[in-house]
Amino acid sequence: MTDEGSEQIPTAAGLSQVAADGDLEAQARLAEIYVDSGRTAEALPLLQAAAAAGHVFSAAQLGAWYIIGHLVEQDVGKGFGLVERAGRGGDEISQTFLATLCAAGTGTKANPAKAIGWLVRAAKQGHARALRQLGCLVPTAAKSSASRRLLLGLAAERGDDIAQYFLGKLLYLSGDPDERRQAISWCSLAARAGNPAASRFLAVNDLEPSNQRPAQIVTAPVIWSRLKKSLKLPHRATGIGETVLREQPRISTFKGFLDDDLCDYVMAAAAPYLKPATVNDSHRGMDVLDPSRSNSMMGFFPIENDVIINSIYRRIADRVGFPVEHGEVLGVLHYLPGQRYAPHYDFFDPDYPVHAAEIAAGGQRFKTVLVYLNEEYEAGETLFGKLDWKFKGGRGDALLFNNVTPDGGVDRQTLHAGLTPTSGQKWIISLWIRDQAQR
Repeated sequence: MTDEGSEQIPTAAGLSQVAADGDLEAQARLAEIYVDSGRTAEALPLLQAAAAAGHVFSAAQLGAWYIIGHLVEQDVGKGFGLVERAGRGGDEISQTFLATLCAAGTGTKANPAKAIGWLVRAAKQGHARALRQLGCLVPTAAKSSASRRLLLGLAAERGDDIAQYFLGKLLYLSGDPDERRQAISWCSLAARAGNPAASRFLAVNDLEPSNQRPAQIVTAPVIWSRLKKSLKLPHRATGIGETVLREQPRISTFKGFLDDDLCDYVMAAAAPYLKPATVNDSHRGMDVLDPSRSNSMMGFFPIENDVIINSIYRRIADRVGFPVEHGEVLGVLHYLPGQRYAPHYDFFDPDYPVHAAEIAAGGQRFKTVLVYLNEEYEAGETLFGKLDWKFKGGRGDALLFNNVTPDGGVDRQTLHAGLTPTSGQKWIISLWIRDQAQR
C-alpha cells in the first residue's frame, strides 16, 4: 500500500508485460532496472530494440556504451552514429556529447566547426554544460564580456559550478563593489560544490566565503550567429616559445603555456573524477595501486572530455609537434601535503616481457609533457634523481622531456619523482606521447 498522492515506482515485473507490448519507454526503464541490478545481459537487447525503434534516450545510452566499450565490444563509429541520432532527435545531452566527439575526432573526422555547432544547439535548449563551454570560449575582452557574462550566468543558474566560478571571477575583476559582492557569492557556491579553482580564487584574494545566495541573472537574447564568430579555441594560440634546459636527456620548457583561465578550467573539470593513482605493474602489465604512489589522478576519456579540454590537448600536440593520434589520454595529477610519486620511468621497459608486448602492440612512450596548473604549494618539485636536478614550474608552464635516446633506446637518466608538497595542493596535467598512433 502506498501513501495517498505518492507515485508507484514501477518494478521489473510490472514493466515486463508493457515492454513486451512494444512500449519504448517501458523497454528503456526496464533496461535501466536490469543494469542497476547487474542483469546486463537482459538489458542490452532491450536497449538495442528501443534504439532501433527510434527511442532517443536508448540510442544515446547505447551509443555511449559502444564508444567506451561498456557491456559491449567497443565500436566508436557505431557509437557515434547512435549518439548522433539522439542529438538530431533533440536530446541536448547527446548534442553536448557530440560536440566533444566532433572536437576529438572520436567515431568521426575531427571538425571544430561542427563541435561548436552542436554546442550551440544544446545551449539553445538550456543545457548547462554547453552554455558553460561557450561562455568560457568567449574572450574576456571588453567588447565581448557581455556575451560571456550572459552565457556563464545561464549555466551558473542551472547549477554548473565551473560556470559559477568563472562568472564570479568575471564580476570580481570588474571592480564594481556590488558586482564584487555577487562575485564572492558565486565563487563561494562553486567552492562548496568542490570546485578547486573557486577555492583557490577565494584564498589567493583573501576573500571570506559567503553563504548569501547570488542575485538572479538579468537575461537577454543571445545572437547565436554573432556569438559563433567571437569564440576562440585554445589550440589557436600563437607565440608560445620553447626553451631547452638540458640536451641529454632533452628537457625543455614552455613558459606560460596555459593562461590562468585555462589552468582554472582544467582543475575544475578534473576535480569530480579524481581517484587514487595507479602504477603500471611491469610483471602483470596492468594498472595497480602501489605504495610508491599516493596521489590522485584522473583521465579525460570521452565521457569526461569536452571541447575546451580537447582544444588544450591539441595545443600541446601542435606546440610539441606530434600527431594528436599519438597521445594517450590527457590526465591530471593532484597531490595533497604528504602525497608523492616515488622515482619511476615513464617509458615501457623492454626488459620485461609484458612491456615488450605493449611496445610491439601500441608503441613506446617516448615523450612526456607536464603542465603546472598552480603554484600555491611548498616543495613538490619534479625531481630527476640521476641528473641531480629538479624543476618546479610556474602556473601555466609546461615541461617536456624525452624518455628515449636519439637512437630509440630507453633513457634511464630520465628517472624522476613527484616530490611531496609540504603545504598546499599541487595540480599538474600529465600526457604521455607514443611513437605509434593510439586511435
